[in-house]
Amino acid sequence: MTTDSLRFLRDDVRQMSPYNVLSSVKGIALQRNEAPLELPETLRDEIVDRVRRLAWRRYPDLAQTSLRESAREALDLPAGMDVAFGNGSNELIQAVVAACIDVGSTAVIPQPTFSMYERMMRLAHGTPVLIPPRPDLGFDAAEILKAARVHSARIVFLCRPNNPTGGSMDLADVDWLATQLEALLVIDEAYVEFADDDALPLAERYSNVLLLRTFSKALCSAGLRIGYAIGHTALIEQILKTLTPYNLGVMATETIRVALAHRSELVPNHAAIVTERQRLVAELKACEGTTILPSRTNFVCLRSARSGAELTACLASRGIYVRDLSAYPGLQDAIRITVSTVEEDDQLIEAIRTELEKT
Repeated sequence: MTTDSLRFLRDDVRQMSPYNVLSSVKGIALQRNEAPLELPETLRDEIVDRVRRLAWRRYPDLAQTSLRESAREALDLPAGMDVAFGNGSNELIQAVVAACIDVGSTAVIPQPTFSMYERMMRLAHGTPVLIPPRPDLGFDAAEILKAARVHSARIVFLCRPNNPTGGSMDLADVDWLATQLEALLVIDEAYVEFADDDALPLAERYSNVLLLRTFSKALCSAGLRIGYAIGHTALIEQILKTLTPYNLGVMATETIRVALAHRSELVPNHAAIVTERQRLVAELKACEGTTILPSRTNFVCLRSARSGAELTACLASRGIYVRDLSAYPGLQDAIRITVSTVEEDDQLIEAIRTELEKT
């Protein structure tokens, strides 16, 4: 007997668009904010050697106990602070929503920003409260607070620095917001290594602040899917309850140990990306009709007289792949470009210059 299997699915899931970023491409891939370089070979060898010595037939540590202890020490966290690791920061976003959101409860999400906050809220039958974009595409702390109070929000999601614009709310405004909110302030710091400050002091100071970070960008490990949350111990203990058992494999756990132990060796890579970002911004600003948003990340957001979809397609025809932002509110004329090597960036610059001269 045949059955229409889709009839068993929720209507909202059937109507939801898939999360889609072009992945397998032949050419210059600048669409996913990946690191331009691999993790150093010496560290990769150390990780593989550690994994080889482990018992693969055994499950990893269920509570991540020794891993979290190592991370607390490496991050120099004070007593009363803890860490939870996830299969990418996306799993941790899902875990936070699972821990906090009932059917119909709300989370405030200023726009434009990372789409997974809204997606996870809708999958949990929560209500995302989307704050429309400001003309400058920045976030306003007073506006966020007002929305959180009006809608009795349980969570406020704040991407800092923000994806996909690259900007960052002033830390003093974030501090003020944390003191005023009757909600959990989730600060996504996926790009923090490329900025010049971070919100760790706020997470230490306030029990309603949770930080999300990742190994995918500055730590060159996107393929291993490692994210982590930092917050007060009582909060982390609750988040851990909503993660699936044994959510990290041994390759990820050993990468965490090695990368945290050798963080200082990776700092020059961060600085090199920031330097190249500054050069890329200067070159793109010189292209006809462009506006480059201020960036504190490993990518830049470019606006032009062409639609984001059109310029993305033109660049793809030349074998250069960027992220079309035209579906984001306030960014119909924008693309997002990952900072890469000098050679790849030069090819991008020439392609954009040529395409925009046709306008």
